[in-house]
Amino acid sequence: MLTKMDDFPRHQIVETMAHVASSDLTWSDGYYFCVWDSAGEISLAMGLRVYTNMDVMEGYVALMRGGDLAVTRMSRRWSLRPDDLEVLPLKLEILDGLSRRRLSLATPERHGGLEFEILWEKRHQPYAEDRKTERLNGRVIRDLIRYWQAGRPSGWIRLGERKIEIDTNSWFCVMDHSWGTRQSVGPSLRPEDLVPTPNLPEGRDGLLRLVVFAHMPSYIVYFQIHEDASGTIAVAEGRMDFADGRISPITRVEHHLEYVADSRKVTRARCLISDSQGVLYDLLIEPSHTPSVTSAFGYALERRGWTDDRGMGVYRGEYHIESDIWRHDGRFSVDPSGARYPYNGYIGPAHVTQGRERGMAYFETVVIGSHKRYGFKAEGPIPVTVLPIS
Repeated sequence: MLTKMDDFPRHQIVETMAHVASSDLTWSDGYYFCVWDSAGEISLAMGLRVYTNMDVMEGYVALMRGGDLAVTRMSRRWSLRPDDLEVLPLKLEILDGLSRRRLSLATPERHGGLEFEILWEKRHQPYAEDRKTERLNGRVIRDLIRYWQAGRPSGWIRLGERKIEIDTNSWFCVMDHSWGTRQSVGPSLRPEDLVPTPNLPEGRDGLLRLVVFAHMPSYIVYFQIHEDASGTIAVAEGRMDFADGRISPITRVEHHLEYVADSRKVTRARCLISDSQGVLYDLLIEPSHTPSVTSAFGYALERRGWTDDRGMGVYRGEYHIESDIWRHDGRFSVDPSGARYPYNGYIGPAHVTQGRERGMAYFETVVIGSHKRYGFKAEGPIPVTVLPIS
């Protein structure tokens, strides 16, 4: 099958661009976007992902405000229109690669009438993460690459009769684009179909994931760290992009997270980061918006979000659309049935303070299982596959 991309000299294998080198059913390629205001009222999360070997393209849009998450999930056959980056009503246009993108949506009949048209313009060159590859019992459980980028949004959002103009000076946005195989993203085999997965030993039976993408007046900084229950670091990387054009890798990350008592809900984080010039930056990060609930988007570990509970990347017909409302009540995410799930951290926008500078960040942190330093203990066995969660 030929696509428009086949007209460009960018082939990597002896095949058309419609095919990938891996036959793994979890192979996927897609985007995540988050757009938010500085006032703490509204944030939007949205994504598109192609599961090439399943012939499925999925999308979602979530409007988060006032403790509610109004979510629409969409799915379609991919090969019928492989050149279109859309699962209607969500559409992505690449206007200038790695620089300018347009996102649009029109769902007047859902959630009070959410519509938007958002122009995304880059603030810096993308940060490309290191490739991450892991095997379990000879089977690839993660082989992934991703880049992140901060942007300047403009355009508008309509909520019923209310139209909100997106001011570039007071709105923020980040995105990531990832591709590869991940057993935590995509169609899932039943556990009984696989060789039994071993559990992590005590002291390693947990994962802390921390991602910060801060927009400050004089710089943009991205960093992430993964560590196990004992605090042993598995992943640590990042970069600073200064307003004057300088770029400096992050060489050290130290975190101090504060939680609501008897919970894993983060109230604020202090992160000390050092760059390659030996300069120390002391960032205070405080959640500012209704947080994201990834289960509501259609992917997570505990519940998959789709109403049929069948997971990601599976065929739901030539076209499928569904909507519902999730809630976040402080310590728990609550699905449309009323079932409550403990919230294990925070995902969403945050205020950032560093000395006299004030800015905003996209902030992710989660603890699964144990973490000795913060006093968390696993409630049961933690399979080794938890660690490659990103």
